[in-house]
Amino acid sequence: AFFRNDSVLPFTLRTDLRSLRRDRDTADSPWREATITWSGADGPRTAPLRLRTRGAFRLRLCTFPPIRLRFAQDSVRGTPWRDLHRPKLVTHCMERSEYEQNVLQEYALYRLLRLVTPYSYPARLVRVTYEDAAGGQPVTHYGFVLEDPDHFAERVHGAPLTRPGVRQGEIHRPSAALLGVWQYFIANTDWSLPGLHNIALLRIDSVVHAVPYDFDWSGAINASYARPDPSLPIRSVRERIYRGLCVNAE
Repeated sequence: AFFRNDSVLPFTLRTDLRSLRRDRDTADSPWREATITWSGADGPRTAPLRLRTRGAFRLRLCTFPPIRLRFAQDSVRGTPWRDLHRPKLVTHCMERSEYEQNVLQEYALYRLLRLVTPYSYPARLVRVTYEDAAGGQPVTHYGFVLEDPDHFAERVHGAPLTRPGVRQGEIHRPSAALLGVWQYFIANTDWSLPGLHNIALLRIDSVVHAVPYDFDWSGAINASYARPDPSLPIRSVRERIYRGLCVNAE
């Protein structure tokens, strides 16, 4: 239900932002206590949760890190957050308007992909006010919430595969064709199926589907930090190169 609603959801996250900004260890960032406040039917409501930093490149580059939320189900029963478990919160990278536009553009790409396949992560646009528990001026930015990968797999009756080295020829043919065309369509080369880089694999009904995610390096967004891999015969992310399977029209 959370992702079937297209309205922008405003809420406030309050935590130790100074410590959160310093959590840059991708392998061992701690869960930090926080509260989330939103408008309920009877006025403002607040619930406890925990959050931590996540990601790789953006975690190193950005002044504001990407975040994973963690809800305790007993605390959010009967609220909009009741089915989310451990969703990703995609945040602005830096305090400049171009980076907020990047967030909105990436959200649009997730919505586009949902139009052509149910095997893609649903996204909900949010407007987040970040409050530092230690004081300081709050900041408000757009972001979007992505469904927890484990919950997504369970919902579509799939089993996640984490074995690297899978080739495109081993993927369900329609899924492999869509993967290649989608990445070409948005001018994205920042993915690898064998390396499981920005690709999740799900086994559903005995076949394997590829689920792409993280599109901020695509030419459709053209973020200021995005560069193609030097091994590719392109000089800009705005240049398209097809990296999918050669398949027939059908």
